[in-house]
Amino acid sequence: MAMNIDSMRELYVHTLQDLLSAEKQILEGLKQMQEAATSPDLRDAFAEHFEQTQVQAQQVERLLTSLGEKPGSEKCKGIEGIIKEGAKMIEEIDDPETLDAALITGAQK
Repeated sequence: MAMNIDSMRELYVHTLQDLLSAEKQILEGLKQMQEAATSPDLRDAFAEHFEQTQVQAQQVERLLTSLGEKPGSEKCKGIEGIIKEGAKMIEEIDDPETLDAALITGAQK
């Protein structure tokens, strides 16, 4: 689908929708990462990050609503790829310490 952005407002809305998509995908990824983590401290860190990301997603939704726009019409392809890469690592890495290190690097992305 081709983007047709003809104004600063349209660019702003597009950016917010893309950001909301990213935040929602990150929430799903964080759930997977929390379940896969072997370290209790790492699981707790992912849980905390999940809560913070929920707040951020809600803030972006409120911004879009205040602009009279519907949240959710964009899909952030960049985050989609990062989440898929992380899921693949979860499946392929058996060593607990290596898996936790991979989860940390994935979360940093």
